[in-house]
Amino acid sequence: MSKDNTTEHLRAELKSLTDTLEEVLSSSGEKSKRRVE
Repeated sequence: MSKDNTTEHLRAELKSLTDTLEEVLSSSGEKSKRRVE
């Protein structure tokens, strides 16, 4: 039972990290575009 809870927790953590990473890449990509222009 606790193994299932741990798996769910890790999935939630991974999703959160992925969302954060996408936001960082998106914002840094926008900054790079501004510098080029």
